[in-house]
Amino acid sequence: RISNGSILAEAGNDDTANWLRNMEQARSVTGMLGATDTFRRRLYPVLVKMVPITFDPTNADHIVELLQGNNIKSEIWGNARWLKPTERRRPDQKFAHLTISLAEEGKTNELI
Repeated sequence: RISNGSILAEAGNDDTANWLRNMEQARSVTGMLGATDTFRRRLYPVLVKMVPITFDPTNADHIVELLQGNNIKSEIWGNARWLKPTERRRPDQKFAHLTISLAEEGKTNELI
């Protein structure tokens, strides 16, 4: 158990870890643990510098373009957010830093 009351599970081998990465299989495990339990993937953040501010991390079309352009499978996609709140940008700002999170350590390292 970790400090927030969650349970952190570690797979004993790569086959088990890969099996658990399938969300349907992960749900079957949480079903055995109890109805209120959920399975959350570990996400690995990547800092992407100098992204045009025309990119919208809440726009599904922009995310699809990002995934396709970088050969990222949608199954490992976590989220994206601007590093600095948009309201703190300079009026003439054209680029900003973005944080994206992926559920696959290998792809994350490849992007770095």
